[in-house]
Amino acid sequence: MKTFEVELRRTSYVVITVEATSEEDAETKAWKELNNNYEHGYCEDASWDFESIEEIKV
Repeated sequence: MKTFEVELRRTSYVVITVEATSEEDAETKAWKELNNNYEHGYCEDASWDFESIEEIKV
């Protein structure tokens, strides 16, 4: 049996709506919201592509 390292690329976009006093404040709040509520990721909301494959020689 051979061993391979397979690299997959995931592209995902998340839109978060926040109330803020400025663009900087909005970005800060969006990052906080992301960290607090979306820690498990968006596998179902992502686009997956094959990037590369390489055999690992032991």
